[in-house]
Amino acid sequence: QFATLISYRSGSSLINNYTTWTSGSLGFFAGHASGDTTKYQISYNGSGFPNLTSTSTIKYNQWAHIAIVRKSGTITLYINGVYEGSFSGGAALNGSGNWTIGTAGDALVGYTVTGYMSDIRITNGTALYTSNFVPQFTNPLTAVANTTLLTLQTNGAHNNSTFKDESGFNNIITRSGNATNGTFSPYGDNWSYYFDGSSTNYLTLTLAQSPGTTLTFEAWVDPIA
Repeated sequence: QFATLISYRSGSSLINNYTTWTSGSLGFFAGHASGDTTKYQISYNGSGFPNLTSTSTIKYNQWAHIAIVRKSGTITLYINGVYEGSFSGGAALNGSGNWTIGTAGDALVGYTVTGYMSDIRITNGTALYTSNFVPQFTNPLTAVANTTLLTLQTNGAHNNSTFKDESGFNNIITRSGNATNGTFSPYGDNWSYYFDGSSTNYLTLTLAQSPGTTLTFEAWVDPIA
């Protein structure tokens, strides 16, 4: 799951799995829509950008739940539990390396995010959502079956500059620059990432388990105008 608060201009990259845009690459972006709204975008497999743009426009300065589900070669986007579109995913995702949060792996300067991210979870082998659903608005996400990444959903294991995975795989999350944690989340006084838009402030990680052909990305996002 992915969640972030973003200064919405075209091409702010929330999360991606590449340093070269090629087959098996996944990019999830926020694109500026108007003076106070954004649309979310997915690009995949080294093909056109974007492959999918959300139907809904999302206001800045409020949390939104984002879910990306890949099942049977189809990638589907949900925002706040509502279907936003789908497309053929083609090749399987690249392996476990080269994940970047807060900017694009192949263009660290050009695609930076300003804002917050909370409850980033990857569930490998499970399509958690196959129709409209109601997101969990009251409690942080947990490590359900097949969770391979879960971070920034509780405040018990973090400090301002330490980013810990609580999936059970203990994936190492590396901090670049001044990306920080803070007590602001969809649930009140929990935790989230904060990025200030600088090209030096982002996170990288290598997953202990490579993504499969069926998986769910989820997160909370809260864009800043």
